[in-house]
Amino acid sequence: MEEEYLQSQSSTRSLGPKPGYTVQRYVSGTTVAARHCTATAAAVTPPPATATTTAVSFGTEAKMGLCRANGWYSSLCVSWIFTFFLHVLATSENSNSPWATWWDYEGVAGPQHWGIINPEWRMCKTGKFQSPIDIRPQNLLFDPNLRRMNVNIPDTFQGTLVNTGNDLTIRVSKNCSITANFSDGPLMYTYRVVQVKLHFGKTDTEGSEHSVDGNAFAAELQFLAYNTELYKNLSDAMRAPYGIAIIAVFVEASDEENKGFRVLVENAKQVPWQGQTKDLQKLPVRSLLPDTNYYLTYEGSLTQPACHETVTWVLFNKPIYVSRIQLDTLRQFQKRLYGQESVTQLAGNRRPTMPLNNRAVRTNINYPTTGHLCNMKKIVFYQVNPSLTV
Repeated sequence: MEEEYLQSQSSTRSLGPKPGYTVQRYVSGTTVAARHCTATAAAVTPPPATATTTAVSFGTEAKMGLCRANGWYSSLCVSWIFTFFLHVLATSENSNSPWATWWDYEGVAGPQHWGIINPEWRMCKTGKFQSPIDIRPQNLLFDPNLRRMNVNIPDTFQGTLVNTGNDLTIRVSKNCSITANFSDGPLMYTYRVVQVKLHFGKTDTEGSEHSVDGNAFAAELQFLAYNTELYKNLSDAMRAPYGIAIIAVFVEASDEENKGFRVLVENAKQVPWQGQTKDLQKLPVRSLLPDTNYYLTYEGSLTQPACHETVTWVLFNKPIYVSRIQLDTLRQFQKRLYGQESVTQLAGNRRPTMPLNNRAVRTNINYPTTGHLCNMKKIVFYQVNPSLTV
């Protein structure tokens, strides 16, 4: 049985590790107080630009003085000037400028500048419901109203695998006779899966966008689904309330292969460069989902521009296990077009965790309680699974 990355002292489930390999640590000891019956709710080369700019002030005297004091070629001054230049280009009259859609995970086009590069992405900078987050076990809130997730997924589906330059994305075919849907759990509507995104790191300890008590996983699969009851397509749903649900699955490195991940990696070998695509005929998608009914959920955003705050996140309480060889293969992929001199790895495509800002992170993981059924504090102890080793 696969390990759960959160466990309770009172749990009677067997959470021992799989034989044959060691697993990373998950959660350090903490205590959760929850109510039983109520839930409180390095610079990169940019693409060519043709935008016409006008004369604009370079900023305040304070920033100019800082550049004079530290030198115009200091990293701080260069970063500020380049950020200002990006802003001018993105807000110029030429809205078709490639600068308006150019973004990255590092350098001057990295996450800290997403809200500046394009005014339509301002939520990336000013939003209060941003994702991903670091899951703090002491802040988890048990909600007895959370139902079991209804996962209506076919054994296989077809689509197109795309190296976008920022991630590997599976675009699920619209012609599938059986659609993949999520409903119930924290979801009040039915959501159809249209994309599957893979975020992975340069090492086995940094790859997932979400983390647990500061600890990241090797990778994270995100099943992106839109509300088919209220909206006609993904584009409309992204900008609207209750528009998107993303089911996140943590990926842990091991010595054994995952059937669905093996098919994904084998096809991905044919799209090692940005912009390349490959048709997928039969992806065994069920093996990419863990065997568990337990999850965490919160309200958040897309983790890529434009960072719309229209997402209900569901994070399963078990990872899936994939081969380290498979992960190493993915780390050879590039985020630049074939033939370009400047290339970098696709690995490391993760946005830093964002502030929780008093949001509730709810869970359906139930534990024994004593005393009155309502309006009482329930103490749950989360600790490291003692059978796991690093």
